[in-house]
Amino acid sequence: MAWSRVVQPDDFATVRIGPALTVAAAIGVSLWFAISSFRLGLELIEPLPYFDQWTFIHDDYFRYLDGSYRWTDLFARHNEHRIFTTRLVLFADAVFSHMHGVMPILFIYATLALTAAGIAALCADTGRRAVIVFLAALGFAWSTSQWPNLASAFQVQMSFVHLFALVALAGLSAGSTVALCIAAVADFLAVFSLGSGIFLIFPLGLVAVLNRSYRGFVPLALFHLALTIIYLGGAWPASDEIYGFAPLRSLTLMLECIGLPFGGAATAGAVGLLAFAAMLTLAVRRSAAGARDGRAAALLGVAAFALIEAAVVAYTRFEYGVGARYATAAVVFWLATMAAAWRMAGDRFTPAMALVACTLTFVANRPVYEDDWRQYFASMEQARHDLLGGDLSGDSLGRFFIDPQPYLPEAIRRLASLHVGPFE
Repeated sequence: MAWSRVVQPDDFATVRIGPALTVAAAIGVSLWFAISSFRLGLELIEPLPYFDQWTFIHDDYFRYLDGSYRWTDLFARHNEHRIFTTRLVLFADAVFSHMHGVMPILFIYATLALTAAGIAALCADTGRRAVIVFLAALGFAWSTSQWPNLASAFQVQMSFVHLFALVALAGLSAGSTVALCIAAVADFLAVFSLGSGIFLIFPLGLVAVLNRSYRGFVPLALFHLALTIIYLGGAWPASDEIYGFAPLRSLTLMLECIGLPFGGAATAGAVGLLAFAAMLTLAVRRSAAGARDGRAAALLGVAAFALIEAAVVAYTRFEYGVGARYATAAVVFWLATMAAAWRMAGDRFTPAMALVACTLTFVANRPVYEDDWRQYFASMEQARHDLLGGDLSGDSLGRFFIDPQPYLPEAIRRLASLHVGPFE
């Protein structure tokens, strides 16, 4: 005898309303934390330049004022990076906003929002679903776990490189002539935003393999190779004593980097790596079966780029360990991986994915991150008050420059004479 259950009208309402409430709750949590992060970003803007920004002031800004700066200097090396896009933003802030630091912070938040929007657009097949994914992701994209990059004007490079990588990968996946031209421009900007941009060639190759299309990849790869040669200046960068590799420690550092939004837990990084591996395996199987998905390929390319960055960080920070300023790469990794999972799972798993996004957003915005941010701000404010009072002691300088350089006192005096930044 077959048993059947009569579905009551109230049950239909539950079926419809339950998932909708879950998604609405995830969006509400996301927007709450996004607004909170943005409010903190504006409240804790510090006009006193921090660390590397003083190098920009001495090597770039002052030379610009002296009339000895050339446009090619925008591409000059800063340590192992060529920070063309960062210099443009810092110059704009110095020239048009008297180095208040507001403009770069707004750029950082806007760039992260655009990255989340791009990931949402790749995840969704309709505009309505893209809006839902974006709203559910914004609180994580702006999470305070990456507060060092939300607090420092110089760190705009961290958000720039991921936005440009996303555009390059999406353009290659789209495949049209216009899209490939856009991808080439984005590739150029990624390479000259941060050193990790030179490794974008590998995610681009992954996208080509998953799409089983190499027509656009070959010219883009040759263009990228030319950019890399220019970037390196014909010579591989010199090694540093802090660099290193040991299988277990390097893997642990890589996992800790991926887990930075969740306190740097290697276990969280391992979960993320397994999730990425599962999505990549599924994408490869679907591609082999002829069911290729260019958008999913682009999302996995973005996640792969962040993974490569984590591996590079594990090598270059072998002696020191990873820090919170690398959390933006981890945030982008999780956004892209979860978006790929959301896309591959389909609409019926939307409530479950929204719940996962809600959980990640909660953890990545724990109160401890705000506490650390406020402590940093208080220290910088104390240093600013010391400088305004004429204190150029080592203790004061050490608050905003880890290893104060000989030029720093004179740079501070000149900045004060210009009445910009903290001296306006």
